[in-house]
Amino acid sequence: MSQPGLDQREAERMQVVVAAAQVIEQVGASRVTLALVAEASGLALGSILDHFSTLEEVIDEVIEEQNSLMYQTVEQAVGEARAGEALIRAAVALLGLLSNDVIARAGMRLSLEKGAANEELAWRYYLWIESFTDYVTEGIEAGQMRADLDASAVTVLVVAWFSGVTLLSGLVGPAVVSPRQIGPMLDIYIIGMANPEHVEPLRDLARQLLDEAD
Repeated sequence: MSQPGLDQREAERMQVVVAAAQVIEQVGASRVTLALVAEASGLALGSILDHFSTLEEVIDEVIEEQNSLMYQTVEQAVGEARAGEALIRAAVALLGLLSNDVIARAGMRLSLEKGAANEELAWRYYLWIESFTDYVTEGIEAGQMRADLDASAVTVLVVAWFSGVTLLSGLVGPAVVSPRQIGPMLDIYIIGMANPEHVEPLRDLARQLLDEAD
C-alpha cells in the first residue's frame, strides 16, 4: 500500500535539490548557502534540515542526481546502437540534457569548481571512460574506426573534449552548451578516428541528431 506522506516527502526533497542546483548555477558552489537554497525552494530552513543535515549533503545529492540523470539519458538514447553510432548518440543526448536540465548543469559547474581530480568526483569520470571505451572497441572491431587506435586513450580524449566544451561554455558565454559548440568536436572526432568509408555516414548521423537537438 502506497504512503502519500512518503511521496510528498520525496517531492519536497527533490524541490530542495532543484533549488540547490539553481543556486549553484547562479553563484557557484563556493557561495551557495542553506539560506539561499531555502529562498530558492520556497521552503523554511527547518524543512530543509528535515531532509539534509548539512549543506554538503545537499551538494552531494545534486551530484548523485546529476550522475543518475546522465546515465538514464545515455542508456535511453543509445538503445541498441553500437560502436561509433552509440558514441555519437550518447554525446548528443548529454548535450540535450545539459541544455535543458539545471541539475545536470549544476553538476558540471561543481566539476569545474571542485576539479575532476577530486576523489569525490573522479570515479564518475572513470565510469564514463569505461563505458565509452566499449563503444570505441566495438567500432574498431566492426571496422568503423581505425585499427591502430588505442580504445582507452581515445576515450580519455573524447571524455576530456566533451567535458572541456561543456565546462568552458559557462566561462565564455551562457552556461548552456549548444550544437554550435559540440558539432566541431564531433567532426574532429569522426574525421580523425573513423575509417574513410565510415566518415560521411557518421557525420550525417551527427548532423541529424544535432539538428534535432537544436
